[in-house]
Amino acid sequence: MPKVMRDMLSKLVSYSPSLKRKLFISGYYNGEKPLKMVLLDTPVGYVTRYDALKFVRYPQNHNELFRQLSAVLQTIVAGRMLMENTDIMLTSDDTDISIGRCQEEHMIPSFVPNGSNSKRQRRS
Repeated sequence: MPKVMRDMLSKLVSYSPSLKRKLFISGYYNGEKPLKMVLLDTPVGYVTRYDALKFVRYPQNHNELFRQLSAVLQTIVAGRMLMENTDIMLTSDDTDISIGRCQEEHMIPSFVPNGSNSKRQRRS
């Protein structure tokens, strides 16, 4: 999940390089019983920070319904607010788009495609 989130952030930074240090990517780990929100940002610009919040458990019986379900909903709403703020920042970005043949690389991507599939021969 961190690599995919980093590639999402890298793609957004390539569209709006001036927002590199302001963007957040939020994601969720949804297990059988727990829910965890994870955040990714670049506070320095060249290093990404992957931060995970504590697990929140889904209610198992009616006694813990209010307390645990409210924590789950708070986690979901917090992630949605981050996504909406990121969307607002991206749509209100007014920096000039550079036109040219070469694409500047503002962040190094996590997945670097490798075109060669050379097989090594085994030596016995």
